[in-house]
Amino acid sequence: MKLALFDFDGTISNDDSFRGFIIYYCGYGKFILGSLLLSPIYLLYNLGIIKNNFMKESAISFYFRNENIADLWNKGKQYGNNIIDRMIRDKAKEKIKWHQSKGDKIIVVSASANIWLESWCKKNNIELIATELETIDGRVTGKLINGNCFGNEKVVRVKKLVNINDYEEIYAYGDSRGDRELLDFADKSFYKPFRD
Repeated sequence: MKLALFDFDGTISNDDSFRGFIIYYCGYGKFILGSLLLSPIYLLYNLGIIKNNFMKESAISFYFRNENIADLWNKGKQYGNNIIDRMIRDKAKEKIKWHQSKGDKIIVVSASANIWLESWCKKNNIELIATELETIDGRVTGKLINGNCFGNEKVVRVKKLVNINDYEEIYAYGDSRGDRELLDFADKSFYKPFRD
């Protein structure tokens, strides 16, 4: 049996599910306000001055801090069931079905949160490794559990979930610098494979 690891945003999807969920949950007005207020942090991240984890927690804090986690999960399920299908690349869908037809184990490994990806993955019989939001007393703190599922953290989490020796070959599909380590980890790696 083979193991197939897929990044989600930009690889399976043609849009950013994180941005989409912010708009879906918070509304376009708060999304624009956040984009403006957080722009210095985004700039410093793009310049390599601050870490991805800090950038991600800053965004999570602005949009979701003190939100009821149950409300987020409810909205995430709606978003995953009703919106995400519109973002899926046809070629990615075909490749997932190809791996399923071969009996391969398929895992989405994403820096986006499990809150809005879990229902889509379950619907498509795909396992999920994703970023998780920390909560206290049912409220989002703005922090991430074990950091952002990005870069080498993707490989770390895959190794925790599965025994890689059980698989004769590992495939990985990604599209960004957050996927480099995952692509290097695989026997067969595919960078931006589903772009038209």
